Amino acid sequence: MILEIRHGPVRRGRRAVLEAGHITARMPAAVALVGINGSGKSSLFMQITDTLSSRGSASVMLDGRPATLAYVPQVPALPGWLRAEQVAAMFRLSFADLGRAMPGMYLTEMVGRRVATLSVGQRQALAIAIALGRDADVTLMDEPFSALDFRRRICVLDLLRARRDAGRAVIMSSQSAADLIELCDRFVVIRDGRYVFDGSRTDLSDGTERDVEQRLLELLTMPAPAMEAPTRRH
Repeated sequence: MILEIRHGPVRRGRRAVLEAGHITARMPAAVALVGINGSGKSSLFMQITDTLSSRGSASVMLDGRPATLAYVPQVPALPGWLRAEQVAAMFRLSFADLGRAMPGMYLTEMVGRRVATLSVGQRQALAIAIALGRDADVTLMDEPFSALDFRRRICVLDLLRARRDAGRAVIMSSQSAADLIELCDRFVVIRDGRYVFDGSRTDLSDGTERDVEQRLLELLTMPAPAMEAPTRRH
């Protein structure tokens, strides 16, 4: 199956953030979205999931049919007055079933507690568990490791590998190149409002993890975009 993402120009208010884009990948896929702070990664995720206030066009298709999506924003917006079990029920999920399926997420720490009393990392873990529990075709994750402790980070990486190996797609941003390199086989780099790279890890570098990191750094710090945008490929 072919995953195809198309989107129009991404804007925040009157400010243009990112040019229109077209990304394709063969399933299963783990795609890294790479960019410096403020480059438009979160805005792109929000446009794709139709949660951006300055809305633009976007579609996510699998072999021509609309793909189901699950989304974990960088700062999960979970109702603070609800208990963790009630938040899962909002998505028609059993909190107990999530805990049994993902023991490494340590959801038992949250039983009976209101979201407002959870730590930032616990709220992020809850949002990730709910997104993965929905078993969508495509899971979009914006900085999913930013607040997780070490044990949950290892669990999430394992869960995302399993999701990819089961034929699903994961699209993830992270400021940790090591996390992206460990999971992703495809890299999409944005800079200065343009796509500057779209290719496999071996297209970046066939060397060590350090070599891949250095190549990403070069793409993110080059004076001007030097590579053709995906929208112009035929």
